Amino acid sequence: MPQLPHKMLAAQVIQFRTPHKLQQAPVPKDLAPNDLLIKVAVASLCHTNFMVQEGIMGTTVPCTASHEGAGAVVATGSVVNESDFKIGDRVMAGILYHPCGICSNCQGPEKYSQYCAHISGYLGVTMDGFFAEYARDEGLELTKKGGADIVIDVRIGHDKVVEEIKKVTNGKGAAATVNVSDAPKAMATSCAITMMHGTVIQLAQPDDVVIPFRELIFRDIRVRGSLICSPEEGQRMLQVVDEHRISVDMNPFNGLDEIAKLIELAKSGKMKGKGIIIVDPEQIKKEKESGLEMV
Repeated sequence: MPQLPHKMLAAQVIQFRTPHKLQQAPVPKDLAPNDLLIKVAVASLCHTNFMVQEGIMGTTVPCTASHEGAGAVVATGSVVNESDFKIGDRVMAGILYHPCGICSNCQGPEKYSQYCAHISGYLGVTMDGFFAEYARDEGLELTKKGGADIVIDVRIGHDKVVEEIKKVTNGKGAAATVNVSDAPKAMATSCAITMMHGTVIQLAQPDDVVIPFRELIFRDIRVRGSLICSPEEGQRMLQVVDEHRISVDMNPFNGLDEIAKLIELAKSGKMKGKGIIIVDPEQIKKEKESGLEMV
């Protein structure tokens, strides 16, 4: 195994409501038995990063940003089985850190470890994340490019949106709807386009979610929240992305020192797709040469 450095660059939240600071941080050394140490190739920006930066998530600072990272395993904990993970494996890492593995959520049929009541932390939110070298209108066209079969512009108005959805679902409405908008009336529209006894999943995080009582009582709409995904759901998601060749437009920035430019673009409202930082260009180069591209 190559000798690991003692220090690394990290983009951290040092103080709430101030820009991220790029500074030296220690490379994680004392791995827990089930830990993986990942040399980060790419890390991305999410709406949650802004919530952390604003102090909404109860984060203890300093905290390395980003809960979305991918890279290669460079060290493993003492009980990690090589049949599961080994040095050199390409991995996608998420937000969870040390769910207990024994509670009803972890052991349930769906293995919803993201709801573990005894979890140690959330990477990039309550503990260091992936904006480091190592870690533990155009929208409509973009949606079409991503593989959506039918795209409807909600700016045509609530009633017209419902009418259009009914047209393409034989008058039934959608069996399930995912609401990703913070707009005050978005949840009402999500419920209205959902078929009777259907399900609406709320992913957006506004202060209040308003649901018309008629949708709940007279149409028996089921409303659920969703906190990221379980490892099994993540695997199924990647299979769907691969099988259906789902593409995502990316806005790559080279190096952690470009985080301010990435955030400026994200806040401008002009960013198409996902904003990412390439932390290790050498890994990206090897991926391109292999034909299995990360970026």
